[in-house]
Amino acid sequence: MNLPSPPFIPTAGHRLCALKHSLEPPPAIHRRSLSLAYQAPTTVAEDVQWLLSTTSTRISNIYATTTRTALFWLLTMRVYTRYKVTQATALLLLPALKAGRPKDVTDATSKTLWNRYHFWAAEEMHAFCRRRRGFYIKAGQFFSTRDDFLHEAYPATLSALQDRAPPMGARKARAAIEAELAALAGGRKVRVEDVFEELDLERPIGSATIAQVHKAKLRGGDGAEVAVKIQFPGVERTMRRDLGNLRAVAAFLSKTEISFDLVSPINELAAEISHEFDFTRERNTMALLRAALADSVRGVVIPFAYPALSTPRLLTMEFLPGAPLLTIRDRIAGRPESVRRAFGTRVLRRLADAYGEMVFGEASGGVFQADPHPGNVLVGEDLQLGIIDFGQAKRLSRGERHAFARLVVAINRMDRSGLQAGLAELGIDVRRTGKNGDAPPPPPRPWWWFLWFLRRFARQEFTPYEKLAYTMFDSARRPGIINDPFHEMSVMKEVSVDAFPAELFLLLKTVQIFRGMAMGIGVPEFSVAREWRGKARRYLRDEDLYYERAAARALPILQ
Repeated sequence: MNLPSPPFIPTAGHRLCALKHSLEPPPAIHRRSLSLAYQAPTTVAEDVQWLLSTTSTRISNIYATTTRTALFWLLTMRVYTRYKVTQATALLLLPALKAGRPKDVTDATSKTLWNRYHFWAAEEMHAFCRRRRGFYIKAGQFFSTRDDFLHEAYPATLSALQDRAPPMGARKARAAIEAELAALAGGRKVRVEDVFEELDLERPIGSATIAQVHKAKLRGGDGAEVAVKIQFPGVERTMRRDLGNLRAVAAFLSKTEISFDLVSPINELAAEISHEFDFTRERNTMALLRAALADSVRGVVIPFAYPALSTPRLLTMEFLPGAPLLTIRDRIAGRPESVRRAFGTRVLRRLADAYGEMVFGEASGGVFQADPHPGNVLVGEDLQLGIIDFGQAKRLSRGERHAFARLVVAINRMDRSGLQAGLAELGIDVRRTGKNGDAPPPPPRPWWWFLWFLRRFARQEFTPYEKLAYTMFDSARRPGIINDPFHEMSVMKEVSVDAFPAELFLLLKTVQIFRGMAMGIGVPEFSVAREWRGKARRYLRDEDLYYERAAARALPILQ
């Protein structure tokens, strides 16, 4: 005789088990049935212990996130408030001091006032970036390259973040590397001694935003020297939260201080940030650009990666001898100006040649490394340059490269109408906010060649569109153009950039880093647009030939 099953009455242990499975993330391979939530628990004590541990972890994460955000906004308000106080003091109190005082004394007082603020702000930002890490280190790296418009305190103080960020300890680094080696071995435990004859875990050769690099020597074979790049655990989620804070600051500055769309670049960084955590993508980018530059660019090398010893979080690559450009720049700071200028010109020309081939070369497909700060450029013997860290890379479409090539040609020709048309073709929405509003430039006249000659060899006022194009997409310092966006005479006070394509931000950032390096090395007149002129013209010729051939192939089909 079959008796009916007794009704199911969940106990306290069953309810805790159900809560446990509801809080755990779903399995990656397949979804289990709902009955899994009502499997018989082991003991109530174990489930209570698990519940308390999970709750404690979540509360700890929420507290850490809230504290991090609060400290960021506290620093932001302190720096911005003191900036406005210093600005008001300079505008209101210093004129009152002019009475009965020489002009040089008043100017010295103003300079001392601003110097005190800038050195204080730079130290505060540096300390915050080192303590909080995450995306704030990457922001500090970018500001450390802007010698062209930032006060000297910021590049000098923040440059330590380019390759000397706080590293993780040797024990954590070993555990992270061995976990990735085990993944390569199918789950089998692998020690670092099984793969590397030497691995210096105590002194990483570089540490930055998402990873640190150790020098090692492979076991067996020729014992090649390699660089082992290991990712910091759990940093991706932190960086995404940091981007949310920076997006809010960008929106505030766009409305109050700078007439420029600062939110779109932040959105582009948010979209690209996941790629930086994929070392497989970085390895493929290195292989592509290494092959693209091998036969076309002299004096620049890209390291070879070892696919068999690399994972999405571990990258083993060829070790490039040399010192970071940042270190070399500091070493030659006391040399004669002629030596510094010769060194800076040669380094920048080689680097610009490599980047011109990345942007306009056919073999690269428009892929370029988008973070050429001095910590990512190594200087070896005979000034051979090595480019490292390809986590931040971008591919420009054919249309974007065509529009940018035309803009580069217009910059070199000082073509006023061509510059305005080039900005529009790139999708940059510019609106005049000065006295002439949106009035278009006058149409070209028959004597345009004579005016071009005068503007080429004599000083003349630039239009706001020209200033904007030179400021954004060339590295040379030009008389009459102020690069500081906060300055009263800045071009950002004459025009408003209502829309800036997010796809162009990394290209803009690359050019801005070139300008900062040129200023820091002591070659402010170096023009990256001039170096790219030949490659841009060649690209436009190849594009015309490409479309002519495409039309010739399509003509019989249409007929």
